[in-house]
Amino acid sequence: MNEKSGIMNVFKPPGITSFGLLTFVKKVCKIKKAGHGGILDFMAQGVLPILVGEATKLTTLLFLLPKEYEGEITFGIKTDSDDIWGNVVEKKESSFIKINDIENIKDDFVGTINQMPPKFSAKRISGKRAYELAKNGENVTLKEREVNIHQFDILDYIDGDFPKLRFKILCSSGTYMRSVARDLGEKLGTFGTLSFLIRTAVGKLEIKDSFHIDNIIEIYEKNLDNDLIIPIGDFLDFIPKIVLPSKRLYLFRTGNTIKYEHPYLKGGFVLVFDTNENAVGIGRYFEEKRELKPVRILKVDDIT
Repeated sequence: MNEKSGIMNVFKPPGITSFGLLTFVKKVCKIKKAGHGGILDFMAQGVLPILVGEATKLTTLLFLLPKEYEGEITFGIKTDSDDIWGNVVEKKESSFIKINDIENIKDDFVGTINQMPPKFSAKRISGKRAYELAKNGENVTLKEREVNIHQFDILDYIDGDFPKLRFKILCSSGTYMRSVARDLGEKLGTFGTLSFLIRTAVGKLEIKDSFHIDNIIEIYEKNLDNDLIIPIGDFLDFIPKIVLPSKRLYLFRTGNTIKYEHPYLKGGFVLVFDTNENAVGIGRYFEEKRELKPVRILKVDDIT
């Protein structure tokens, strides 16, 4: 399997870090070069893309993909990590919240919004992870960032002193569900903490098609790894594809910006193929200048 390149749709169970799962998959499948695309919190579960071989160069493109989550928010509880697995800081009886209250304000969280990441997050501050500083009791100062929530649906609501909201959210990469829980609680005049989270999709990778740890072990033992790895070209079917002839391809693969005209292609990322239908790189097309600039070059011999 270590000779192949592509993307694996792996299910991360709760109670393991994303890096820990990556390490396990590399060991079981004897993969030398791999990385994960998008961290899931320790107790979160769901789709974790694992990029193998040359596909590790595509990490930045994963940020173009929308992510879908289903989760639960418990109101009236504040923790230091903004999820139920952190230390409880304060509680507030919140039976006054009704589902209509949430329906009236949830659209405020749809669209382009500014969001403050949780203090216990993987954001870096002066080279260190924010959660490392927070665990040591150090002051953590983060900056708001712009994210996009495309859809916010209410799945269920349970009344009580500490009511619970089940939700589904479709959003851009980099959106924190813990921050949504915290901010929604604040807008309702109480606290909000994330009490369950599952990532159900990353782009075209859906949870129903994901491979669990036991599936991966069985597939590897039976030498069926072709069923496990999605080829780069298939995974990147959400961006336009172009074919370059040999002379232009040589210039592109050696890092040169080339003149390129296309009858209907607009500016943005493109997947570049050679005439043998091998994916050879990612480019960015500038429509106004009619130029194609290399972004990532892939080794053809390693593409499956």
